[in-house]
Amino acid sequence: MSESRGSYVWDMCRLGTRTISRRPWRALLTFLTIMLAIGCVVSTVAVLQGATAQVTDDIRGFGVHCVNIYSPQITNPIAMMSGQRANPEVKPLTLADSRALVQGISGARSAPVRFQLARIVGPRSTRLGPAIATTPEFRGTFDSQLLAGRFLEPSDIEQQRPVCALDVALAVDLMTSTESTSSAETEVREMIGQEIELRLNGEVRRFEVVGIFEDPISLRDQLNAFDNDSARLPLARLLSFKNVYLPLTWMMQNGESTPLQAIYLDLSGTRDLDLAARAVRPLLEKRGHEELVIVLRRDWIDSVVSGIRTMSSLGNITWIVTLMIALIMTATISLVAIRERLPEVALRRVEGALRRDILLQFVTESVIVSGAAGAAGIGLGVLATRVLLATVLPWEPLITLGSFVLAALLSVAVGVLATVLPAYRATRLDPIHFLRNL
Repeated sequence: MSESRGSYVWDMCRLGTRTISRRPWRALLTFLTIMLAIGCVVSTVAVLQGATAQVTDDIRGFGVHCVNIYSPQITNPIAMMSGQRANPEVKPLTLADSRALVQGISGARSAPVRFQLARIVGPRSTRLGPAIATTPEFRGTFDSQLLAGRFLEPSDIEQQRPVCALDVALAVDLMTSTESTSSAETEVREMIGQEIELRLNGEVRRFEVVGIFEDPISLRDQLNAFDNDSARLPLARLLSFKNVYLPLTWMMQNGESTPLQAIYLDLSGTRDLDLAARAVRPLLEKRGHEELVIVLRRDWIDSVVSGIRTMSSLGNITWIVTLMIALIMTATISLVAIRERLPEVALRRVEGALRRDILLQFVTESVIVSGAAGAAGIGLGVLATRVLLATVLPWEPLITLGSFVLAALLSVAVGVLATVLPAYRATRLDPIHFLRNL
């Protein structure tokens, strides 16, 4: 039984191949239509997956293992940046709370933070931006890499050294008029060891630049190069990181009792991140804090990543539309080809061929052509992604085995769906009546 089935399938394949060779131009037209559609599928999916993976990595670089604890005054941006308390009746965060968290949660590291809006005077320009006073532990709450130099060290805090680190976007603003951080990288590196002037609380202080952070959004410069819209570019630059980082002691005017705007808690050293995060609020409530904003950064990052993946899924509409167009074109070609072969179908029916046999013959021919077109389309898609990467794409397209399987299945599906209905209608014709009317 199995041998007869195998022989039947083999006969169908031989008959399908012979039929295709007798009508090469129609087969070629179908082949090219499906090949181009599948190439579009492979390249589009690779580009979308690569962009999603790159942005997801950037977002996760903000630190999935951290908890942000904000004082109630964080809800008032003006009060926060000016260093004033929005509600004097609410107990503020202090250094003592930061130490209590480290003592109460095994493996946790705490970075107390104070923000203040400062006028920053550099070698070539002046900017208004956030000055963040913190400790060396702050570095562990973000995965940003240093472009040059170093970050704050414990000795900077103990000796109250006038040193600072800058985000690369701020360094570019202070050193050059160009908008691209990558093109100004050489000039930015030269800023290490130079001094900038900060105006804090009406006082002017000079700080030596000891380090420069890379932009955590690695695609920012490349994406800006694609967007020349005068309305969107200022917003993109506004959302860039342009902070100056100082030793905490430079903003502790009242010593240990100086209010903190936030505490960043690094929980990467704990055994159970969720358990450690749940212990934060009870510890602080015991110390009299009831109106704090506590955010597990991982939850925020997961929601952002989910939104990014949703937007990426919407991009799949591009290749879906292309595939639908290819299906319509292939169905049109199949309809015309099968109509031309109706006399052949009628003769085979008169000779005793079953409707199933005729239908399977058409489907077999379609599978052969569409399968070959799918394989060629996969190769075309891979080639297209390499060309895009070498010319315009700022990120690495992500080509996976799953995208190959999807492309192969879609190519065969398009061929079969475009053939089944016209072939089925052809098998339902009355062969005697059809031949009599020829």
